[in-house]
Amino acid sequence: MIEELTGNLHLQKGMRMLDLGCGTGLTSIYSTKVWRNGVRRLEE
Repeated sequence: MIEELTGNLHLQKGMRMLDLGCGTGLTSIYSTKVWRNGVRRLEE
């Protein structure tokens, strides 16, 4: 499922990403491992 969500983002290695309402942070963790990018997470 994460692959489907991130497939439309056209992320590339080294890009930074902001994950709002990240919940458990799985999308952030996945993108960091795959694209080695910097991720900022915000959850309230």
